[in-house]
Amino acid sequence: MKIATYLFAIVLTLLPALASAQTTSTTVSSTTSTTLVTFECTCGDANGDTRLTAVDPLVVLLNTIGLPFACPIQCCDVDSDGRVVATDGRVILEAAVFLPRDLICPEATTTTTSTTSTSTTSTTSTTSTSTTSTTLPPTTTTTLPPDQTCTVTFAVINDVGLIGAVQFEVDYAPTGGELTGNGADVNCINLSGMGFVSFNDLPGRDALRFAGVDSVGVATPRNLLQCEYVGPVPEPGDFLISDVEATDPVVNPVPGIVSATSISCNP
Repeated sequence: MKIATYLFAIVLTLLPALASAQTTSTTVSSTTSTTLVTFECTCGDANGDTRLTAVDPLVVLLNTIGLPFACPIQCCDVDSDGRVVATDGRVILEAAVFLPRDLICPEATTTTTSTTSTSTTSTTSTTSTSTTSTTLPPTTTTTLPPDQTCTVTFAVINDVGLIGAVQFEVDYAPTGGELTGNGADVNCINLSGMGFVSFNDLPGRDALRFAGVDSVGVATPRNLLQCEYVGPVPEPGDFLISDVEATDPVVNPVPGIVSATSISCNP
């Protein structure tokens, strides 16, 4: 009897706490939107790696001279005239250096799938204001040397045998100067000896792209390009080379290294 009375007292003690407990349920929804784009073939992508590079026009060129390199018309006939010819390779090469070229292949299809759900987001923001007093250091004046006009040569500097395709991009922003001319009219001279060459000074980027192909191949090391530059006298290391890709004449990758090799400025 005493035990029952004791347990009853415990229950009476816990009842207020149990009565005051609350359950909170929060539902969060999210939104996901996915668009899938598929093509039978990416127009101009002759080797099927989903990118336009110097390798693609080389494949087109090899195909047009009868070598056994597959180049489906829906990939390589970029003017939709029903043929894969050297002109298609030239247009692809120009597109690879980002010149504005329309690539229109036959029988390309696009499928788009979209999935949408709803989301609710609650955001709390707090704005605070503070005042800071800053004393600026004295103004100093630096006299810079006058701009120079220079020629800059870019080359494949290592021996990788014959190359049938090569491309690279050079960022010249660190020089503080610029290449003269712009777009496809940048003041550069082809030194590569390759059959097809294209270069483009990219608008608003202080960067130059080069691509060249040759079905027979050219020997390395080899100068590729010489460009006119105006600005402070640069060092070769100020020209930052990226996106280098090279193959031999039958499209096997080779480890070509591209660099600015010589700079000659007017006194």
